[in-house]
Amino acid sequence: MFPLYVQSVPYGVRRQQAHDALTTLGLARHDQQRLSQLSGGQLQRVANARAIAGTPQVLLADEPTRQLDSTSSKNVMDIIHELSRASNIGAIVTTCDPIVVARADRVLEIHDGRVLPVGQ
Repeated sequence: MFPLYVQSVPYGVRRQQAHDALTTLGLARHDQQRLSQLSGGQLQRVANARAIAGTPQVLLADEPTRQLDSTSSKNVMDIIHELSRASNIGAIVTTCDPIVVARADRVLEIHDGRVLPVGQ
């Protein structure tokens, strides 16, 4: 809920938005657990929930599937894709995962400090 607090979102609204984001990522039943009680994959999904809570205009996701199994990775990418489409949110995802790359509308590669379209 902290990013929503910084944005001055009222308590009740930020609590609901945080709960909705956790629910979207399959973590609703863990909403009262401390971070130290969660697995690596659950922590990754909490980070993703934090990013989508409040429906940002641009979603920046650095390796959002890094610690997830293939099913959870697919689910997270489905959520990002649907959120991007349904809410007209720009999503910028960095990854080394070829499965995530295959889902992208546009792919750029950073090579020797230069940003290039893939294949150049």
